[in-house]
Amino acid sequence: MHLTGLFSYHDAKSKAFDNASPSVATWEGDVLSLLLTTAYSIDEQTGLTMEYLYSRTDNAQENILEGLPLGAENRRHGLLLGLSRQMTDKARARFQYGYYMHDDETKEGVDGYRAHVFFLSLAYKF
Repeated sequence: MHLTGLFSYHDAKSKAFDNASPSVATWEGDVLSLLLTTAYSIDEQTGLTMEYLYSRTDNAQENILEGLPLGAENRRHGLLLGLSRQMTDKARARFQYGYYMHDDETKEGVDGYRAHVFFLSLAYKF
């Protein structure tokens, strides 16, 4: 069994040439990402995997009185489970199921989704 993780955080800021107009807001926000993976061998031919991802973006601009409310504030989650089996010395089968969800608060759910994904693959070495 093994466990791998990745964490990333980015605080971003930029200044736009605004020509003394309050309608152009300074862009600032942050992005946070997390990825966790694990794998477990049931026996020499069979293995389980799991992956989880999380991402958050927070750079919504509160500028509706002077200009456009631009930016994004969203959350994304993903879970992927897998089962693989070495069928023969040359053939390997894998089944994976994934569930993903995305919510964007700045667009009131218009771009949000929930998704189920199924993968079935067969690899054969020649």
